[in-house]
Amino acid sequence: MTKLERCGVCEEAFSEYDDILHVAPRGWFHERCVRLVPIDYAVWVNVGYPGYDSFLGTCDEDDKRFVCDIFDEGEYLEDGEEEDFFVQEFPEKFPRIPNLISMGNTQESIDKMVNALKKEESTN
Repeated sequence: MTKLERCGVCEEAFSEYDDILHVAPRGWFHERCVRLVPIDYAVWVNVGYPGYDSFLGTCDEDDKRFVCDIFDEGEYLEDGEEEDFFVQEFPEKFPRIPNLISMGNTQESIDKMVNALKKEESTN
């Protein structure tokens, strides 16, 4: 799986139809996570996020776009898709484990699968 692109404020992965904007040189942000002031636009982090009064920079109307127009498929969540936190956090350790919790597995069954993979890796 390709690394998902994330908002520079809330750190959530972008979804296909999120409204995002580019603030050079800081990167990409959800429009909902920032406050725009028409200069072109001065961009601040929204209240409620860490560093919420931080000035990020400026952008203009052309810098606001849909995620799917900017990033390649696989770098954002498609409409209706949810992020796989387990695999996202440990991709190098568990590259073949799908979203086990959403599949209705118990902690015991997940532990058994992880131990089996560890055993397989140690014998190779």
